[in-house]
Amino acid sequence: MAHVRLQPACDFDLTAGFEPGSLAVTDLDRDGVAETSFLYVLACRSDVSPAVLKLIMHEGAAKYAIRGTTRPKGAGAGGEMRPDAAFRTAPAAFLAFARHQWARFVPEDHFMQT
Repeated sequence: MAHVRLQPACDFDLTAGFEPGSLAVTDLDRDGVAETSFLYVLACRSDVSPAVLKLIMHEGAAKYAIRGTTRPKGAGAGGEMRPDAAFRTAPAAFLAFARHQWARFVPEDHFMQT
């Protein structure tokens, strides 16, 4: 049986985790169906370079995401944000809330190591 590597090995500090305080349960469109959202970070780094940051939001079977990077303090780089096309068909309040959450968690003023 062949062994398949799903992603490259990390020779540096590997970080993967949920952003504490990012879990939210809302009903932004007031339709009686809750939305859930959270952010998580992924990184393989040995410096203060940006980490991958992702926001996920669900309402029922619908999934929305924002992908980008953190903005480490003093790094002078990072902070990219790319909302998925799914937000185009979502209530406007969803993207507004997601952008607000993103702004809260994109600054990285500590270097996460595990």
